[in-house]
Amino acid sequence: MSVEWGLDIAAYLFLAGVGAGAYLAAVVASRTNRKKYAAFSAAGIHLSWVVTIIGIGALFLHLGRPERFISAYSNLGSWITLGTWILTLFVGAGILSSLFLTKVKVSEGATSAVQFIGGVLAFLTAIYTGILISVLNAKPLWYSPLIPWLFVVSALSTGVVAVGILLLNRPEQREVVNKIDRLDIPLVIVEIAIIAAFLATVGARDAVANLIYGSLSAMFLGGVLLIGLLVPLGLSVYAVSAERKKPVSPSVLTLGFVCVLIGGFVLRYAVLLAGQI
Repeated sequence: MSVEWGLDIAAYLFLAGVGAGAYLAAVVASRTNRKKYAAFSAAGIHLSWVVTIIGIGALFLHLGRPERFISAYSNLGSWITLGTWILTLFVGAGILSSLFLTKVKVSEGATSAVQFIGGVLAFLTAIYTGILISVLNAKPLWYSPLIPWLFVVSALSTGVVAVGILLLNRPEQREVVNKIDRLDIPLVIVEIAIIAAFLATVGARDAVANLIYGSLSAMFLGGVLLIGLLVPLGLSVYAVSAERKKPVSPSVLTLGFVCVLIGGFVLRYAVLLAGQI
């Protein structure tokens, strides 16, 4: 099976989403309780621009020729150009936010301003990853206004758990990690609901059938719905109920977080493939 957009574009969309979700979660946590969530916010901000740079690298790997790198920034009117600039500016805001946290001392107002701008760029990054496939090289499966919102919710979910993984080995952050696990429960439920609505309303019935019954069913049902959503949901519900009696093993949380990340990547890859075959 030959497809134009494969693993490299899936990695680009996934990593950009993780970076955007991590930054948004970090900024919201900082605004909620800066002292309590300082480690979470710092980890989210540092992680955001690193994984986004790797995602941009995956895009450039897909583009291949040097002149196409230039076109990614200079082809005004192109959605790829718009997205490349959004991601680049987002990376810049992320790096600046990291510097303000570690190396450069500035006023609280300046830090808040940069984080606000970074938060706006993070949201644009998250929703852009869904808009891109809806309007560029579009296929019938991708003609859905639900895809951008599906990718936004997935970005928040994967970004939050990615930060959680970074904090798992820090005992003093156990309460924060537990809150991350609980926060992911509604995100997973919303994601399942959007996927169900997307499959029920999108016009490309052959592509939907391929996801559910055909050659992509193992990837979609097993990789996305089971591993990426239902397993983490079950583990999170178990952790919440068990935590009342005794601390849950970090391995349970780790497994749930890793499953969410796997599901986030496979979701994008499956949607890309189903739209092209």
